[in-house]
Amino acid sequence: MTLKHLDLSEKLQQKQRQSQLKSVYWLGGTSLLVLVFICFLALGLPWHWQLFFHWLLRRGDVTSIPVHLYPEIRELCQQSNKNGQVNGYHSSPEIAYGLGRFKCRRSPTAKNWEISDKYGFAEVSEAAAGTQIAELLVAVMGTDYFYEIRGTIPLENPPNN
Repeated sequence: MTLKHLDLSEKLQQKQRQSQLKSVYWLGGTSLLVLVFICFLALGLPWHWQLFFHWLLRRGDVTSIPVHLYPEIRELCQQSNKNGQVNGYHSSPEIAYGLGRFKCRRSPTAKNWEISDKYGFAEVSEAAAGTQIAELLVAVMGTDYFYEIRGTIPLENPPNN
C-alpha cells in the first residue's frame, strides 16, 4: 500500500485561482448591471421611473415636465375641479405613477398651467405599483424623503409654422 503525498502548494494555488475567478465574476456582474442601468437612462426611461431614480438619489425638486406629456396634462388640467385638483390616475401609466393626484392652476399671466405635486413614499407598500425591486429599494432607502414637482407647461400648443 502506497501513500499519496499531498502537494500543498498545488492546493493553495488552486484555491487562489478560485478566489481570483470569484473576484472577476463579481466585477463582471457589477459592470454588466451598471451598463444595463446606463443603457436604460440613455434610452429614456418613462418619466415615473426617472422620478423614482431622482427620489432614490435624493436630487431635490423637479422643475420641468417632459414635453411629450404636455397634451395629456393640458387635457387633465382642463378637467380640474375648482380647487385645481386633478386625478392623474385616470390617465396614462406615466402620469398616473409620476403625478397621481396633483394640482393644476393657470399662471397669473394666464399663459401657462402651473403643475405641482409632492413625490415620495409614505409607506413601502406604495412602491408596489412599480416593481418588487422598487419596493425593495424604498424599504432600504426609507420613506422619509419627499420633494416637490413644480413645473409649468404652455396653456395651448404652439402654432405650427
